[in-house]
Amino acid sequence: MSRSFDTRPPPGLSHNLVRGLIVVGACYHDTIYTVPQYPEEDGKLRASSVERRAGGNGTNTLRVLTQLLHHPASRIRVQTLHMLSVVPRQSWVVELARSLAPWVDMMRSITREQEDGESHSIVIRSQATGTRTIVNHRNLDEMTVDEFARCVDDIFTVIPPGPNPPYYGNAWHVHFEGRIPDVTLQYIQHLRSSYAREMITTSVEVEKPKRPGLAELADIVDVVFYSRSWAVAEGYRSARECLEAVAPTVEAQTLFCTWGGEASAMLAKGLGQVVTVTPKPIEENGIVDAVGAGDTFNAGILYMLLDSSPITSVSRCEEMLKFANRLAWLKLHKDGFVGLGDLVFEDNGHTNGHTNGTGHTGTNGQIGTDGHTGVIGHTNGNTSDDPYDGQ
Repeated sequence: MSRSFDTRPPPGLSHNLVRGLIVVGACYHDTIYTVPQYPEEDGKLRASSVERRAGGNGTNTLRVLTQLLHHPASRIRVQTLHMLSVVPRQSWVVELARSLAPWVDMMRSITREQEDGESHSIVIRSQATGTRTIVNHRNLDEMTVDEFARCVDDIFTVIPPGPNPPYYGNAWHVHFEGRIPDVTLQYIQHLRSSYAREMITTSVEVEKPKRPGLAELADIVDVVFYSRSWAVAEGYRSARECLEAVAPTVEAQTLFCTWGGEASAMLAKGLGQVVTVTPKPIEENGIVDAVGAGDTFNAGILYMLLDSSPITSVSRCEEMLKFANRLAWLKLHKDGFVGLGDLVFEDNGHTNGHTNGTGHTGTNGQIGTDGHTGVIGHTNGNTSDDPYDGQ
């Protein structure tokens, strides 16, 4: 069982908080081999270390998000967090719940007692390049829309809308990994047909290139996270170019795109601008662990979105991107996820990304090379070497 967050708001708590967050995605058992360099085909190589931990985009994101939400310095709280997944055995639910304890409720996940059921990833992490290659195997039947409906309806019934405690709003945020687009579409359609639009904010990851139906999900959700690997496969050369091109074609109102060590971008349609922030540079051989860096960036953005205040200024967009960039940068420089919350709040005075030398925000696409922020007017017009791409 999960625990609720403190019922007393800390000093300075934001007054526009969502009631809860539900993450829908796949959970994996990860086996991570750290090697000096990638092995040659048909070769043999000794790993310098082996680590086993719970993985998957949603699991990684929640592992970081719980640290942020429960940190004493956090101004943002939610009343409840949930992970919905399909797992091969009930023992997995217990194990995953332990890895996310005590703040995430895993108990509504669906168990498939299949004799050969498995959900496993092999991650090869190269010390020479700082990159990782992932091979996964998952042969579980996906969650049906009826199973999804029962799960979320149960969550909303157990923790119904209402002013208790009074500083939580009635809204929820449901985040989808976007693994199986046609099934994910049915999940979102259930939410749209069963609940008031203002009650639920939805977001989706558009990560895997050329996955049929994935990009179309942007027409039914509120927030979209585009990966660099997806954008490159579509022919875009930067995060800015990606968002400028897709924005007129989708209904989603808030869009994000990461681009490794180059500028990440955000577009809030209410502002009509693309805002970019360049991450702090990574020194040569400075990457310690790239596994889950993209999920960490997403966690930083979701954390900021859980303060459901309207996005009405460029400075607000910059704040969100700087925070997520900094969080991902810190992740790349440490092994695993433990302690990221402490690091980012301790480092809060040194944000990731800067204005230009005059103290003003750069405009018209003038993006510097030393962490400058740029604002671009909006027009209507899995092996990855990107350490910020999700797992």
